[in-house]
Amino acid sequence: MSGQPTPRRAVEADYDPLADLFHQRWHDAHGAYSPPWMIALRSRADLLRRLRGFGDDMRVIGPEGAPQGFCAIKGSHIDQIYVSRALEGRGAAAVLMRDGLERIAAAGHAEALLECNPGNARAAAFYRKTGWTLRGTETVLLDGPEGPFPFDCLIFTRPLPAPGK
Repeated sequence: MSGQPTPRRAVEADYDPLADLFHQRWHDAHGAYSPPWMIALRSRADLLRRLRGFGDDMRVIGPEGAPQGFCAIKGSHIDQIYVSRALEGRGAAAVLMRDGLERIAAAGHAEALLECNPGNARAAAFYRKTGWTLRGTETVLLDGPEGPFPFDCLIFTRPLPAPGK
């Protein structure tokens, strides 16, 4: 991708378009193989709630008011990473991933984790291609509008260099 985007903090004008992007891309990525009850949970309003909850742990790419992707971390986890259809396959996800990993390492974590829906072969292939190792399948608690709920996910890990290395 020419002119690599620079991740930045979200501003208020980003949240509505980010909710649209998150809703569209979550359903693109998970709609075909998630249970109906989970699909029903992933409303635009709920995804907007989640975006606001990430606070400073989220970075976006694209102009203010027109973001084209985001990456949110939680502790040592890459919690969410999505890019617009227009940027898919153009290196934007790798830029966001690198930024997320740098923020996780800067917080002192030696290893990063991420969870992947077992049906999402495309995402799993991207994670392997970008240096992640499949640890296995585990039941994890995912964020929902009425509290966490259990779901079986593929767990990927990646060692991190010490900050500054």
